[in-house]
Formats: sequence, structure tokens, C-alpha cells
Amino acid sequence: MGYGKGPEAACFAALTHSVNYPTILLSPNDETLLNIGVTGCESRRLPDRVFTENPEADARTAVLLFFHDHDREPALLLGALDTPAFYIGAQGSQRAREERHRQLASLPAG
Repeated sequence: MGYGKGPEAACFAALTHSVNYPTILLSPNDETLLNIGVTGCESRRLPDRVFTENPEADARTAVLLFFHDHDREPALLLGALDTPAFYIGAQGSQRAREERHRQLASLPAG
């Protein structure tokens, strides 16, 4: 399951879909949804204001984030951590990783 916008999100979803992994890409971005739509990969609109949607995730689910605007990520990561997903990751630099850790640490424990 992927969350994000832009060519990285669409490319990753198309790649996993092409090798027959069940794939869902959630994006708030029309262009990303249009690009992934031509591949046949399942996609859903992720509302601009709400970033807590986590479709059914089980122990065989990987959750990946592809956002350039990282302020959207904490709620998604927190939601993903409440699932049995075997892998949770996000694309970005070392600095982005450190900022994600800082943001997650500042959130109230749930």
C-alpha cells in the first residue's frame, strides 16, 4: 500500500502492480491518480485535509510513503504503526528521516 504524490509514488505502485503484488496507491493529487490509473493499479483519493486513512492492512502488508511535503506523514505513519503491517517506510533523505522521528516523538501516545 502506498501513500503519496508524484512520479515516485506512481512508479513504485506501477512496479509492484506489474509483478502481481496487490497494490493500492492513495494520493491527494489528481495528476498522480491519473498516471497510476493507466496501469490498472488500484488507486484511491486521499483527502487533502485528512491523512489517517489506512485500508485493511494485515501481516503481509507493506506501507510506503512518497511525499515531498513531509508534514502530511506523521498521521499516516502513526496509523500504519497501529496495523500489523510487516514493513513501514518512507522515502526521503537522512534529514527527512530525523524530522519524521522528531515529529512522531512529539505526538501524544495513543
